Amino acid sequence: MAETTEVKAIHEAEKKKNQSLPFYQLFTFADKYDWFIMSIGSIGAIIHALLCQFSFFYLVKWLMDLDKITCGTNCFLLLELMK
Repeated sequence: MAETTEVKAIHEAEKKKNQSLPFYQLFTFADKYDWFIMSIGSIGAIIHALLCQFSFFYLVKWLMDLDKITCGTNCFLLLELMK
């Protein structure tokens, strides 16, 4: 009899592991601290996405300025055509 209750307990534990929760219900368990951390993370992600674009822009600008210095006037026409 003890074995059957243990087997039932194992089956119930496996059923609980397989149960899933919809995504929108995850936020019902969040408190004020969780909302604060999520908002800081969202703002950080937006800033990171914007900074990647700016860094790429300035890297290209720096490389074009470097190319003007090293190539001289012959490459200057090519750079003007690339703009």
